[in-house]
Amino acid sequence: MNILRKILNHDSYLFGLLLSTTTPVVFLYIMFYFIKFLSGVLHFRTYEIQELILLGLAINLLWIRYYLVKTKFVKTGQTVVAVSFIEMILFFVLK
Repeated sequence: MNILRKILNHDSYLFGLLLSTTTPVVFLYIMFYFIKFLSGVLHFRTYEIQELILLGLAINLLWIRYYLVKTKFVKTGQTVVAVSFIEMILFFVLK
């Protein structure tokens, strides 16, 4: 647990950019394959990955809460907010 805490305790713009771009992608693919697995087992509708992109961005809300409220790392938190906002705008523009 201390190793994870050391990794996540950085207050920099670059770390916020890295965190807010990689974790939604990883979360999106985990969620997509989990839903695909459950739809095979429980026989319900499968979803395309394009339909889940906005849900993938929801993981950034947890990072925003963690960095701005709990740890008070303003640089990382502001970068996560800004990149999340840009990603959501790009989602609606390109959709």
